Amino acid sequence: IIPRMVDTVFEKIAEASEAMEFTVKASMLEIYNEKIRDLLDPSKNNLNVREEKQKGIYVDGLSEKPIGNQNEVYDIMKQGNDNRAVGCTNMNAQSSRSHSIFYLSIIMNDLENCSCKTGKLYLVDLAGSEMISKTGAKGQTLEEAKGINKSLTMLGRVINALTDGKSQYVPYRDSKLTRILQEALGGNSKTCLIITASPSMYNAVETLSTCRFGMRAKSIKNNAKVNKQLTVEELKLIVAKLEKTLVVKGKRIQQLEGFIIHLGGTIPADEEGTKSLEETEASVAEEPSEKPVPPLELNPSKPASESAAEGDLPVEAKTLEERRGETQIIVVGDEVDVQRNKEKVVDLENQKRDIGNDMDTLFEQLKQERDIVKNKDKKINELKDQLKNAETQDEKRKKENTALMKLILNLKKQAAAKAVSPATTPSNASTQSPTPNDSALLHKLLADSKIETQVKEHIRTIAVGIELLDCLLYTSPSPRDLSTSRMPSSACKKKKKKK
Repeated sequence: IIPRMVDTVFEKIAEASEAMEFTVKASMLEIYNEKIRDLLDPSKNNLNVREEKQKGIYVDGLSEKPIGNQNEVYDIMKQGNDNRAVGCTNMNAQSSRSHSIFYLSIIMNDLENCSCKTGKLYLVDLAGSEMISKTGAKGQTLEEAKGINKSLTMLGRVINALTDGKSQYVPYRDSKLTRILQEALGGNSKTCLIITASPSMYNAVETLSTCRFGMRAKSIKNNAKVNKQLTVEELKLIVAKLEKTLVVKGKRIQQLEGFIIHLGGTIPADEEGTKSLEETEASVAEEPSEKPVPPLELNPSKPASESAAEGDLPVEAKTLEERRGETQIIVVGDEVDVQRNKEKVVDLENQKRDIGNDMDTLFEQLKQERDIVKNKDKKINELKDQLKNAETQDEKRKKENTALMKLILNLKKQAAAKAVSPATTPSNASTQSPTPNDSALLHKLLADSKIETQVKEHIRTIAVGIELLDCLLYTSPSPRDLSTSRMPSSACKKKKKKK
């Protein structure tokens, strides 16, 4: 289980993006006679358990070693196990006399949004409960057994308090073990408990007690969630985004107030104080917005010409009327632009329709070319089958030729032997003369020599035809050239000529 867990942690780290920065640290401790001892630094003994809002529950003064890969984790575990307290009893020659806890801390920093997440992984090896009558513990071993049984009893009480639904107080502080595992038992974490039991009837009592302990622990329901706390950098980024949003909203408000003033309306006063129409108009005129004011469909009561003719209007009124006329001119210009845009849209739609028709034509031509290619592929496959059959027949002819050559060699040897010793006995001559089967094979092969020559010529003709079809197939015109129906390039012609 431990190697798979460690491999999974480092696989996830390797799969993370480059913007993620990870810091992995490991610690290991044991609870021996209700005293916490650092297994990576045995000189640190009787450490205290602390609790802070940022860190949570932790062991003060516990050494932490940085981790770079899986092998370093296993080295730390080996070092801690070597320093762990063990003893010999009647039940076990290497009996653990303490509870050991391996602690792995993973800190993930996101360099893009400056966020930070911390995860904790506890691997706890609980010492088994002991019956003094079976273990035969005495002296120091007896004191160790008392400490083990006491901490396991406190653990059982904590689990009972968490599962009975009536207890208002959970005794986490009654034991160092339950205090360290407070978050794992009833806090914000995911916990897995593995119990070990013996199949022997001699240990039936301990097995039954262990199974009951596991059933009670199984009924605990933890709801793990992320306790997210924003860092200073994250808060600064959020504040900067909100300030930008406020600036944009303020400019939008100024634009809307300007339109209200153009229409001759009044702006209601805010909660902080009253603000007159003239003051608002002056502020908008002094601080123009960066973004252009979007056009609106305005229906002013008087056109710009009439407002200019009225000379007895106050200065503020003339300004409003002049602005109304300017706004009206802007709207008319926008209508002209809209008409032009509509014409452009119609032209684009016509072009799109023409392009669609051309594409349909090209697709039809492409379909026809594909059918032609399929037919060529079919012919090539047929020719390949014929070639394969011809090659098979050629192999048979070669085997027959080999047999024929052997037979000819035998006949030559017999002729040479007769020339040297003409007084050969009839029995020897009969043994060295060719058999009827060999004679029949000789006549057959001599008769098929002409067929072999014809087959080779046929094979050569088929091979040339396949090469020509390959050239035609793989140099067919592309869909882009289908409309012009261009022939294959000169390079293909040279290739065909070469073939």
